[in-house]
Amino acid sequence: MCKILLVEDDRDIRESMASLLNFAGHWVGETDNGRQALDWLSQHREDPPCLAIVDMMMPVMDGWELIGTLRSDPNWRGLYIIVFSAVRSITDVAGAVPANAFWTKPARIELFEGIRVHCPYHARVSASNSDRLGN
Repeated sequence: MCKILLVEDDRDIRESMASLLNFAGHWVGETDNGRQALDWLSQHREDPPCLAIVDMMMPVMDGWELIGTLRSDPNWRGLYIIVFSAVRSITDVAGAVPANAFWTKPARIELFEGIRVHCPYHARVSASNSDRLGN
């Protein structure tokens, strides 16, 4: 099970995404802007998320500022970040944002079902299990 921080200002989208991730067996923390995400992360420093899914356009603190802050903080620099945005072309964002993966809205269910491939911890566990099984 991955622990995932979901940062999305649209409540309907956030709740749908959280439901999909919960149904797939993951624990999901939800915030609706970058400032709340930073507060959430400071409260979970001892038990951090495996990854964060971040919308780019939000009030208070947008995804651009949140990701910039995370990448400049030694505590969160290595957090795996998936940008989830309704930008016209994900390549416009991909070159400008220091994130690990880029998903466009609307959500495709298979992305959420396969989210373990994006989790650094679970990728190591899967590889370790495959090695033990001789795969």
